[in-house]
Amino acid sequence: MNEAVNSAVQFLSTYGNAILDRKDKIRILTEKVNKLKPSVEEYNRLKGEIASLNADNKREEKFLLNMKNMLEMHTDAKVSIGDPSLFDQSKKPEEQLEKE
Repeated sequence: MNEAVNSAVQFLSTYGNAILDRKDKIRILTEKVNKLKPSVEEYNRLKGEIASLNADNKREEKFLLNMKNMLEMHTDAKVSIGDPSLFDQSKKPEEQLEKE
């Protein structure tokens, strides 16, 4: 073979090897993606749940503050939102009334 043909064969061989290397890399990366997919799906699910809970809290905090302000505006009661017992669901309503 002459030099031009040898050069062309070498070029095609190098080009073909690069394609095979990329196919191998694609296979390896696909295997990694398939292993990570359940974790990513769980991450996305948890992220959505956190966003939903944050939205619920924000909405309910706004309602709570509006009700607190309305109560204080129309009565002589003073509501302390920072009081941890305000959100303590373990206490029965009767126990809370006795304290007041």
